[in-house]
Amino acid sequence: MSKDMVRQNGKWEFNYEVASCFNDMLSRSIPLYEIMRKLSNNLAGEYAIPNTPILDIGCSLGGAIRELNDDFELSNTFIGIDNSMDMILEAKKNFKNRTNMMFIRHDLREGLPEIPAPSVVLSILTLQFIPVEYRQKLIKEIFNALREDGAFIFVEKVLGNSAEHEETFTKLYYQLKEENGYSYEDIKRKRYNLEGVLVPSSTEWNCEMLRTAGFRKIDIFWKWLNFCGWIAIK
Repeated sequence: MSKDMVRQNGKWEFNYEVASCFNDMLSRSIPLYEIMRKLSNNLAGEYAIPNTPILDIGCSLGGAIRELNDDFELSNTFIGIDNSMDMILEAKKNFKNRTNMMFIRHDLREGLPEIPAPSVVLSILTLQFIPVEYRQKLIKEIFNALREDGAFIFVEKVLGNSAEHEETFTKLYYQLKEENGYSYEDIKRKRYNLEGVLVPSSTEWNCEMLRTAGFRKIDIFWKWLNFCGWIAIK
């Protein structure tokens, strides 16, 4: 696994440089990353119906659907969607011998591709990169696409419920990144790069989007300061 040495200028891009070290970047930038992914996969395994599609939007290198395939030996088709061609090319290269895994480049601002009735849809740290005005429509399309009793597993960076909480959570999050080897300048630069690209919303606003889309069985399965994971059942 290549170490994250990315130093971008201007707005953040998920380019080849990022794709080549993305696993290291995630493990050092997302708190309790392995625990969150394990929980997400275990929940997906509980709701996956044999011989149905499992869809991962914002799949990056395809790690989530690979682990689902490996851990549960599911008889499903796994479909990964990402807007970054560099991510898709790396995923296709990494899993070229897996006939039940498919990777598609697609811009989610154009809506959800037509996928025949998935039993599980994953969105792990993805919607925060989609402009706010497109998010509600996309979640509604996910709800419509899912089978009855299908699961939407959804993880996002979130805002604190007050300015004080937001400031404290951000401070502690940056301390974690420093403990994981990022310098103050690294953190400052990436924060600048991500302005206007990663736009989080509050925990309650995300819950309200799920309810508005039609989900009624909604629960939080993981939370760490300004990161949150939900499971929503159709």
